[in-house]
Amino acid sequence: MKNNSLKIAGLVLLFLVSLAFATPFLLKGKIIGRVKNRLNANLKARVDFSDADISWFRHFPNMAMGLDNFQVIGTGEFSNDTLIAAKQLDFSFSLLSLLSGDSIRIFSITAKEARIHALVHRNGHRNWNIALSRFTQNGKREGRSKSFKLELKKYSIQNSFVSYQDEPTRRSITMLNVNHEAVGDFNSDLFTLKTTTAADAVSLENGSGIPCPLGAKVDMKIAFQVDRKSHIYSFTTDQVSFNDLNLHTQGYFQWPNDSTCDMDLQFKTPSKDFKSILSIVPSIYKNDFSNIRATGEASLEGFIKGKYDNDHLPAYHLNFDIKNGFFQYADLPEPVKNINLTAHLDNPDGNADHTIINIMKGHAELGNDSVDFHLFLKNPMTELSLDAAVKGRLDFAKISQWAKLEPGTRLKGLLTADLFVKGSQPALEKRALKPFNAGGAFDLSNFEYISNLYPGGIVLDDLLVTFHSNNITINELKGEYLNTHFTADGSIDNLFGHLAKNNPLEGSMHVKADELSLNDWLGTNKEAAKSNSSNNPSPFAVPANMNFVINADAGKVHCDNLDLQNLSGRFQITDESIKFGHVKADALEGTLMINGSYSTKDNRRNPQIVLDYDVMGLDVQKAFFASNTLQKIMPIGKFISGKICAQMTMKGKLDENMVPDLNTLTGKGNLLLVEGLRTPG
Repeated sequence: MKNNSLKIAGLVLLFLVSLAFATPFLLKGKIIGRVKNRLNANLKARVDFSDADISWFRHFPNMAMGLDNFQVIGTGEFSNDTLIAAKQLDFSFSLLSLLSGDSIRIFSITAKEARIHALVHRNGHRNWNIALSRFTQNGKREGRSKSFKLELKKYSIQNSFVSYQDEPTRRSITMLNVNHEAVGDFNSDLFTLKTTTAADAVSLENGSGIPCPLGAKVDMKIAFQVDRKSHIYSFTTDQVSFNDLNLHTQGYFQWPNDSTCDMDLQFKTPSKDFKSILSIVPSIYKNDFSNIRATGEASLEGFIKGKYDNDHLPAYHLNFDIKNGFFQYADLPEPVKNINLTAHLDNPDGNADHTIINIMKGHAELGNDSVDFHLFLKNPMTELSLDAAVKGRLDFAKISQWAKLEPGTRLKGLLTADLFVKGSQPALEKRALKPFNAGGAFDLSNFEYISNLYPGGIVLDDLLVTFHSNNITINELKGEYLNTHFTADGSIDNLFGHLAKNNPLEGSMHVKADELSLNDWLGTNKEAAKSNSSNNPSPFAVPANMNFVINADAGKVHCDNLDLQNLSGRFQITDESIKFGHVKADALEGTLMINGSYSTKDNRRNPQIVLDYDVMGLDVQKAFFASNTLQKIMPIGKFISGKICAQMTMKGKLDENMVPDLNTLTGKGNLLLVEGLRTPG
């Protein structure tokens, strides 16, 4: 009897185990269909995945589902933006709620190898606001649609890329290889949320000037005390680190709505170890940092407090101090020593114009060279006050004796600087009343830089810049880049206003070159484009916020299949455009006169071009085979020989390979064929 009972129990257990294995497969099609339908029915986005892995054991006693190649793509203005693309989205849920309930009860979510892009559009809309409202226009809740009910206990992100981009404020955060986990009872009004976060690199671009390490490795363990009614997340922790810099941090975040964050954060270094501060310098930390011997004292403390949204920035304060800093790589002969720095960064209310930067003293000895500097900056947006000076000497050939360079990097040259700037610059309409008092010189000689990024090298034989109250004069510039030997001189009239207040950079230069290839300089060389295809090369983007004039002369210019000799002309860089006038050159046994413009203001991928040219005595056959555009718009040119004279105007766009888009070209003019002859063909 006993044996029979054991057999029956064994059979029942076997049946239950078999049922547990079989149920996910038997119901797989039904489950996948319902999940996909409910996702798309409840989100303002297109949701898709290639397959699903269903198990009753991975999150027992709840059902587990892994959605392979999971994607959430926006709609409307975000139709070309993918919010989430994950190799797998794994979540646990109640099977009964899926099959019969009004909502799918979800208990945990894990995104594996995901790329997450959070974007604030220039109109203020957010691409993560994708949940459909369940209320009608008269305020009544819709009752038919089945939705998702989050009863989260845990969520995590594994080995993922995360980016946040705020177009209206031009702020962004990028995080590489992120691993993040949060555990807590998310449905309770008061609970502890335990989080761990690690990322190989975190970079921040923020116009507010809030201090944050760039390219830093991050490791955090924070337990938040969460009050869901007041939306406050408060914490105190000693487990926040950027590279080797540990911080004690405390404070709170409060989100009254999804577009506003109030905060009160304090931070400070618990120790005065100089090496920990040194680790936040990316070029030092990533190059054999463990092999550095360091001494000296350093401290960092400050706070960030106030409202953060599209119209407000929080107040902030930072004290940074280094005393008698010293570091040396064990396998390099020279140290960097006597590093002393005292700096304060203040902003009492988040108004960018109320920022004060005060580096009272800075000194460092780099091997046998040294540098001294100070900086005081106040009211950068209105009446800029500036007091800055730098004096020092640097032998680039000896940098490798005290610093680790990237493999393949070669440096040489001698830099000496002794210059100062002091004064204020009011608003543009008052600029002439209080010019800066500036003086000194910057001298760089016999400079050469070769690296994997610039294998051909950058050479500056001479660069002498002198500073004056009204401008900066480039007395002499002589060098070589991309097989082009060049010389230049000129002046920059408002560099200080451009750097501090983003006023248009104004000035003029006269440049002479022996020979240059525009294909190389503009990044359209076919071999270079092929080798960089993974980086999606794009046409040359004209810098914004400039009003700069260049008068140029070149002995020979190569562009695509066209060679120009004795080129001269005037080029004005303004309004994200290059306007060129009276450009003259000898080519194709004739002469050319060109006026026009090249603009990337409206579209950096497809520049706008305007050409007004006058040609005299050009050889038809040579012109045909030198111009891809002419071959497309006038194929009969292949059978014509002789000389042509023409005056023409052409407008249109270039494609991403800097080739004219024939569908956009319009033009008019006249063409005169001299000594023409149709060749057999």
